[in-house]
Amino acid sequence: MRLQWKRIPCPYLQTNVRQVQNQEQTQEVRLPDGLPDVGRVLCAWGQPVLRTKQWRGDSVSVSGGVTATVLYLPEDGSAPCSVEAWLPFQMKWNFPQAHRDGSIHAQCQLRSIDARVLSARKMMLRASVGVLAEALEPVEAIAYAPDGMPEGVELLKKTYPAVLPTEAGEKLFYFEDEIQIPEAKKWLSWQLQPEITEQSVVGGRGVFRGIGQLHYVYMDDSGNIHSGERALPFAQFADLDKEYDKEATLRILPAVSAVEPEQREDGMHIQCGVIAQYTVWDRCVLEVAEDAYSPHCDVEITMEPLTLPMELESRIETIEAPFAPALPGGQVLDVTFLPDHPQQFREEGDVNLELPGTFQMLYRDESGSLQTAFHSWTGQFSLPAEENVVVNVSTIGCHLGSQPGVKLQLQTTARQQIPMITALTVSEEKKANPHRPTLILRRMDTDSLWELAKDCGSTMEAIRQANALTTDPEQGQMLLIPVS
Repeated sequence: MRLQWKRIPCPYLQTNVRQVQNQEQTQEVRLPDGLPDVGRVLCAWGQPVLRTKQWRGDSVSVSGGVTATVLYLPEDGSAPCSVEAWLPFQMKWNFPQAHRDGSIHAQCQLRSIDARVLSARKMMLRASVGVLAEALEPVEAIAYAPDGMPEGVELLKKTYPAVLPTEAGEKLFYFEDEIQIPEAKKWLSWQLQPEITEQSVVGGRGVFRGIGQLHYVYMDDSGNIHSGERALPFAQFADLDKEYDKEATLRILPAVSAVEPEQREDGMHIQCGVIAQYTVWDRCVLEVAEDAYSPHCDVEITMEPLTLPMELESRIETIEAPFAPALPGGQVLDVTFLPDHPQQFREEGDVNLELPGTFQMLYRDESGSLQTAFHSWTGQFSLPAEENVVVNVSTIGCHLGSQPGVKLQLQTTARQQIPMITALTVSEEKKANPHRPTLILRRMDTDSLWELAKDCGSTMEAIRQANALTTDPEQGQMLLIPVS
């Protein structure tokens, strides 16, 4: 007799791609009428912006651009001038095979930006952008559970707590602020880095708070250059597809969608757009049968592994990026930090993370001339991880300016295989052996109580009752084994 088992769907999100692509964009920038000729380029700033994401079945693509500002010294020796430009980018990640539509999460990092003079009225602007793209597809694993067992069949059931990604989406929101600096004659640059400080699931909502770390540079009436920072707070929520209990957690990957400044008489009004790309990780308890037998009949077992991408650990780490410029007699006007996406290297059971970054410094030298200097930096972090463990690292915050640092979300997952019975075939009841004893004596060896009962043709419950056991027997203990 073949027994029917119930199919229990276990929905989760499958990661089809999670990869960083780097792309370098160049563009000729012509000076608009009214600006003086270029004498010398001082520096360039940029703000990466995420615009669109598209799933095409066999690939995903991400597009955006860099809002750039180039600061230069005019040929006629007048005060520094600036010119703005837009450098678009588009990147594509192919799948080995077509997949149905899912969710795309993306994060853009400006890796470097610079400019050089081509002629008195033209410059060449160059920017390197790194984009982390993650494609999440909803899929279902199937667990099996018995649907009515005949009397006399013993099942070994085990429960597995599993933390799985179950839902993904995004929330686009805007926030704004006034930066009142009356002496600011011209605003030269602004870079926004959103940082998530709190994130949680409350029933059917994903609730989160954070700050937009704004770094800005401006010029006063006398032609002097200044820089500053402002933390712009925000609080938002996203409606989820269903109600979750307190075990569910929210993970957000923020990306800038717009930075729109408007210069006013007493300062700057700035509106910022951020895409909060979220994933919900929920805890579920899976109960499966891993073994079966019967003292009275033959049992044939059909097994399949249940494979799921379970979370092992998740935590937040902050890597400080100290920078102490050595400028005897000089004056630092602005320091900008450009962090790259983290890189991974495996070595002797560990995953070593490297976080490259570049400092760009605008300063006046001892003679009072404006200069630019660059300094490369690499932060390092290590954590133990076996070969089958996947380490996902996301940047969820970055402090710019005078005290730079990077806030990382570290998550380890592994595709774990759970042994699972999917079907049973039970024979007719066997005739009892009249010469077989009804009670035997056995020493508890290295086998489990389940293995001992199965080997002797008894049951765990019968052994417990015969020996008055309230806990598992100790190794070496003599046990009475009732035999049916």
